[in-house]
Amino acid sequence: MKRISVILLSIFIAQPAYSNCTTTDGHELCFEASSPSLSSTLIESSQVGDINGDGVLDLVRKESSGGVDDRIVIYLGTECTIGLESSLCFETPHETAIFDIKGFSVRDIDGDGNADIEVRTATDNIQVYLQRLTVEKPNTPSEFVSLLGTNSLTAASYTASSTYSDGSSGYEPAGSFDGYRFKGSVGIVPEAISERYGYGTWTSFVNSNANQWLNIEFSINTMVESFEIFSKSGYAMRLPKDITIQYSMDGINYTDHESFIIQEVDSQVIMLSTPTPFVKHFRIFMHNNHGVNAYLQVDEILLKGWLQQ
Repeated sequence: MKRISVILLSIFIAQPAYSNCTTTDGHELCFEASSPSLSSTLIESSQVGDINGDGVLDLVRKESSGGVDDRIVIYLGTECTIGLESSLCFETPHETAIFDIKGFSVRDIDGDGNADIEVRTATDNIQVYLQRLTVEKPNTPSEFVSLLGTNSLTAASYTASSTYSDGSSGYEPAGSFDGYRFKGSVGIVPEAISERYGYGTWTSFVNSNANQWLNIEFSINTMVESFEIFSKSGYAMRLPKDITIQYSMDGINYTDHESFIIQEVDSQVIMLSTPTPFVKHFRIFMHNNHGVNAYLQVDEILLKGWLQQ
């Protein structure tokens, strides 16, 4: 009887170890010399995919020792430097023992945007390993991670689906991350830049696009734990109401992290139930505002979290 087993695969990243460098298509690829638990390892087939969701390709191999103790071995990839060359390296493997492996594939099986592993045994039973990223918060206190002018963030780091214009550039998305309230002269946090950016707010028309977003492209991969959102004084009805927090490594494929309802108040702090992974892009997808005014407006957003070390 054929069986299909589904296994959740939690990935933890270890310190890199690498050797045996080869060159493929102009890129230097480095692999751990061998699996520590197998002698006379035979490499029967290999595929690559982002198994741990960090935006770097990982190596998945079928290995055996003389046809016995077939294993699927995962080598986690990381950006590294060997000599003066920028390289892609694979770390000490995470292993799972499966006997008599007929074949395997690396693909997104459950449609969540993460690479999973499907293994077919010689008896045509299937084991599916679904990627589930395990997020561990750093022990250090969280800090402001989204402020304009800090952590190499510039005005170009912030983008939006659309922006209202009155003939000036006063309502650009960077204004919601500069540490100033609307047309304020003093920053609301000590880390704020020396001068307000534009009007210090982002504004758009609701009726021009019902579903809109604000996006940050971090210079350093960042884990977000919470955010505080401010409305323009007296205009809380312009705040987004239903939002979805999303993240991405490439700025194209986004993963929904968590959804919230923003209250119609001057300011509020939102704690994520679990922090995001370390990501390159963080996006607030806004489905609507509070229905009173044609504008969608965010006076200020302060993200707190950690930079990847």
